[in-house]
Formats: sequence, structure tokens, C-alpha cells
Amino acid sequence: MDNKYLEKYQKVENDFFNFLDSRLSNELLFYCVTGSLARKNIIANWSDIDILIVFNEYNEKILKTLTSALKNNKSNIKIGTTFYSIDEFVSKNIFKDPKTVCALELIKKGIFEPRKCDKVVFNKIGKLINSDFYYWSSIISFTMILHEYKRALIPYADIDEKKVYKSLNTLLKILLKQKGIEALSYEDVLKGANNYLEGFNFDVVLPEKIIEDKNGISRRKKEYIKILNWLKKYKYA
Repeated sequence: MDNKYLEKYQKVENDFFNFLDSRLSNELLFYCVTGSLARKNIIANWSDIDILIVFNEYNEKILKTLTSALKNNKSNIKIGTTFYSIDEFVSKNIFKDPKTVCALELIKKGIFEPRKCDKVVFNKIGKLINSDFYYWSSIISFTMILHEYKRALIPYADIDEKKVYKSLNTLLKILLKQKGIEALSYEDVLKGANNYLEGFNFDVVLPEKIIEDKNGISRRKKEYIKILNWLKKYKYA
């Protein structure tokens, strides 16, 4: 990875954090960069900046400030935020999406390091992760993301391939996790799928190849449809 490109990502994220923290210091209880930027494994012209946030509660000031912070980003790098109120975040009865579940596990292991973490949040993170919590979250997530994958294939003539690919990547991560296999990078997910998921023998390339070979989208579309048929037959689906 080009260090200059990584530095650009880090500056965009740093500006975003400072914007929020300077205006919402008391309301911002938790802020953690997740995903590829947290692992310093970004892919040029592909990776987004993923951030997990916990606020004290929802109010107009928070939503306006978050909107302004996102608009303040003048780069071509997308910032994706997953945010909760503290009551939502600490509740075991409220559904958490796969990114949040994965981030919580990696925070607990010390792989992701929050930039801001109130003691109330810190004390709850470890307690949120258990087998039941993950099992039910993953079942709900799988169903929702499978529908996202289907919708991303429409319109077929002009699909958002990045969205299709990312949805597929998350589905495969969930299936691998059910088998006790942790896969974080795109490369690890594809290797895991080929080695451990029965019947997965599709021609799926890494994002770098998609960026280099835009003309190969017609061939890749056919594989995405084959995978859709495999997913509906796979026992977890």
C-alpha cells in the first residue's frame, strides 16, 4: 500500500473525528475506526472509512453535527458510520449488524483501538460478545444482506459491482464464522470460502483485479448469479 494514500485516508478520518469531538465532546461516548483502515490494509479506489460511534442519546444537535461532519469531507473517500445511543449499544436484546459484532470482537482482542471510549462503554464491550449474541445477530444479518446482494444485482445492465462484492464478502464472512473461521481481509475470505464452504468453487477475483479489469464485468456478473443460486441452496441460508 502506498504510504501517501494511507496518509490521505488517515487525514480524512482525523479531520472527521476532530470535527465531531470538538462539537460533541460530552455527547460522544465512543469512537472507533474499524475495517480496512484500522488494519492499515486499504485498497486504493475501493476502501471506505468505517467508523463505529456511540452517543449519549439522540438529539437534533447530534444528527445535525454528524451530517455536517460528513458533508465537510471533500475527498472522494466515503465515510461510513454505524452509530448507536448508549442504551441501544449496551442492550443484548437489540440487533447488531455484522460489522458491529466483528468490531466488538476485535476491540476486545485489542486489534482495533478506540480513539475515544467512555468507561461505561468499555466495561460493556466484553460482556456483549457471547455465542447467543453472535448466533442470533448473524441469522438476522444473513437474511438482510442476502436481500441486499440480490437488490445490488439490479439493474443487471449497470450494477453497482462494489456493493455486490461487499455484500457477498459479508455473507461469506458470516458463513465462515459459523464454522469457527475468522477471516478479515478479502483475500482471507476468498481462501476460506474455497477451502471450507462446500460447493464454493467460483471464479471470484480480488478488488484490485476488478479495478484493473473493468471490462471483465460481464463475466463476473455471471459468477455473481451462480453464487446467488449457491447461496439459496446452502444450508445456512
